[in-house]
Amino acid sequence: MPDSKLPLVTIFTPTYNRASYLPRLHRSLATQERRDLLCWLVVDDGSTDGTEAVVADLALISDFPVRYLRGRGRGKHDAFNLAIEATETELFFCVDSDDLLAEGALPAIERIWKGIRGEEELG
Repeated sequence: MPDSKLPLVTIFTPTYNRASYLPRLHRSLATQERRDLLCWLVVDDGSTDGTEAVVADLALISDFPVRYLRGRGRGKHDAFNLAIEATETELFFCVDSDDLLAEGALPAIERIWKGIRGEEELG
């Protein structure tokens, strides 16, 4: 059974030298209803543009958990593997650094997940 203290979903963002894109994505997360449902995990694949500092600054102003992992410089597929290993939430999905999370996404995800959680076809 999932830990009820954890958010429902980890939103994973793989990044490499995309620090300038992260504040915009963060704003789309910060304006979501039900931010209690999310954890944002940024996996940096060896950036040299100050990505770590940008994520640290965003974490300070966030009312939801923000985690940063330094990748091994092996590409997006490896960043996915690291993120999956580090994820403790029930759900996990990727939102790239140049994308936004649509308004109302988190309540919709929760509603749909409650409706299908435990279905045999999902296991």
